[in-house]
Amino acid sequence: MGAAVGIGNSTTSTLADESSDTTCFPVFATGATGDLALKTGSNLTFNASNGQLTATSFAGDGSNLTGVSSSKILQLLSTVKTDQQSFTISNSGQYGSTLGTISNFSQAITITNNAHKVLVQGFISLGSSYSGNTSIGVSLERGGAQISGAIGDADGSRKRQMYSAHVPSGARGATPFYFSYLDTPSSGTHTYTIELEHLYAAVGTIYVNRGNSSDNNIYNTVGISVMTVMEVAA
Repeated sequence: MGAAVGIGNSTTSTLADESSDTTCFPVFATGATGDLALKTGSNLTFNASNGQLTATSFAGDGSNLTGVSSSKILQLLSTVKTDQQSFTISNSGQYGSTLGTISNFSQAITITNNAHKVLVQGFISLGSSYSGNTSIGVSLERGGAQISGAIGDADGSRKRQMYSAHVPSGARGATPFYFSYLDTPSSGTHTYTIELEHLYAAVGTIYVNRGNSSDNNIYNTVGISVMTVMEVAA
């Protein structure tokens, strides 16, 4: 009678490159270590001819994926201003001056990757007490200061802003003015706000979320202003 031969568990296998099968099933086990049964799953397949891995779902934020052509929105935050605010121009020589930052209208966002961008979008609703049309300078701020890439190039004494909002006279409600800017800040927490400037040489009042009619009637309206910020993995 021959001697008994002990057969242990193999720790290695001889593999060969194969790139023709279109439906393969990756092998896995139910534990990280130990003597375990090898398994496959019908919901996880691999196409060896084109390198495509297919599963019914994926988990994770995807921020470290490479070779992905499309951008991804990683987080979305928004604020809505529903109250009214006014800025008073007390003398005609005040034109060209900063009125201030819109209150109750800021949005902070924290990003952890220097390569990510922040898309800032929204609208502000403006009115004025002037009998004629008037212009209001609008600037997008980050951390309480104008974003250098969100203003026009220097040109003499002209004010550098995101845009000038041309508010019509006689409006019974606020006029919406939209904005959109793709910012490239470094990683960290960033707070975005909107600053207004006076561009008209006369005494009067600038309103946020209401028109120029002051009488309390149902044909006069109040509105809202909205700011949305999104972290983009570009």
